Amino acid sequence: MGLFYFALLFLVTATLANDQQQKKSPELEQLEEFQREVLKNFNETNQRIEELTKLSDARFQKVMEILVSKKCAGAWSNELSALSNGKKYLFSYSARYSWKEANEICANKGLHLVTLQDLDELRLLRTEATRLQPGQSWWVSAKKDAGQTDFTWLNGTKLGLDSNLWKEGADTKYEYVYFYSGDGDLGNLDTTPSDDVNYIVCQLPTNCY
Repeated sequence: MGLFYFALLFLVTATLANDQQQKKSPELEQLEEFQREVLKNFNETNQRIEELTKLSDARFQKVMEILVSKKCAGAWSNELSALSNGKKYLFSYSARYSWKEANEICANKGLHLVTLQDLDELRLLRTEATRLQPGQSWWVSAKKDAGQTDFTWLNGTKLGLDSNLWKEGADTKYEYVYFYSGDGDLGNLDTTPSDDVNYIVCQLPTNCY
């Protein structure tokens, strides 16, 4: 409809100009000025539309990159549980695995072993895990390398030995970290040897929401 309007406008003005080319009336001059203004606005509008189209294409491309990225493949999993903190987790308790196996299982699903932000998140996970399978141990992503004293989450942040995420009297001599479903804060973080097997809590990466 917009293009038809502009075409009709130009046809009218061209006809009037041809009829009155010998007589440059003020009305014709005003009409020609209006034509120039309309043309200017039309060109600016087209330019803006092109800019918005390019921007939309860029955003669409970004969305598609996220969707096809292996890092976000887990976003489409119907196994995820959305908890009250707005994050999504996968609680796997059909079999027990070593920490390394658990880490690989999460990665293959486009997820990662859970990385805790604070005590509230730990308590939330513990409550859900207790509902699903009480009295069990569940891997988290924190670990320390052999010969080291500091624990590190998979995202590179440190888990200090003075953190309130540890249970009272936690034995931190082992490499891999888990929590226990049940027993209140006695279920907070503790460590276990590398050959131990536990259930898994995977997490959807934060850049996939």
